[in-house]
Amino acid sequence: MKLEIIHREIRNMNIYKYIILILVGILITSLIFALSIKAFAGTGIWVGLLINGALVFLGFNYTERESKIRPIIWSMTIMIAVLIILFLTGISIVSSALEGF
Repeated sequence: MKLEIIHREIRNMNIYKYIILILVGILITSLIFALSIKAFAGTGIWVGLLINGALVFLGFNYTERESKIRPIIWSMTIMIAVLIILFLTGISIVSSALEGF
């Protein structure tokens, strides 16, 4: 019975609410990274990654599968993956640019 009610809640959620939840997840991730980089300077990106990773882990463990918070957790997960890829790509570009010096 409980699964049926949760499934109906997700199905009844319109696309605008879904997009807003995704944007909230991106906002939370960006805010945590920005605050951790400002507070911890050199190691801030790693601290932000640790905090965001913990939030995503706890979010997946303590929310139900079809809950309304899951789009926020999924957008945080995707945002973390994109930031890691961009960070590693940026390091690669900078190291190849400084190779000649």
